[in-house]
Amino acid sequence: MRIAWKIFAVSIIGIAAVMLPTAPASAADGGCVGSWHPPREVNGVLEWGVTSICGGTGWTPHRVEVSLQRGHHWIMFTTVDTAKSQGYEQGSPNISVHETTSCDSDAETTYRLVATIRAGSTEGSIISEDEYTVSCYIE
Repeated sequence: MRIAWKIFAVSIIGIAAVMLPTAPASAADGGCVGSWHPPREVNGVLEWGVTSICGGTGWTPHRVEVSLQRGHHWIMFTTVDTAKSQGYEQGSPNISVHETTSCDSDAETTYRLVATIRAGSTEGSIISEDEYTVSCYIE
């Protein structure tokens, strides 16, 4: 399942950006949309990431950072890995950050993703609505 969002620039009362979960949308009207690549275990490796697609004007430079967080006791999460888009991608409207992290054991573990999207002068962060339980523990 993929979760999508849309980034909106907001100039009232100094708020730089707001990211709201939405149904899949088009970036053609200006701004950025994106989707999660939910964590999944494949042969002892956890695959995860995010895609951000921008359109219109004012989205450069475009940068993406995504963190994989492991759950503890249902309410606390710890970042176990972070991936960032490469510098040469800043001029691209389409950025996918896919990461692989080796599992330390096959213990069932809950994860979530946190993404920070920078598009032009606008920046926003969003936490995945879903939490993903997979047979892969990462220290």
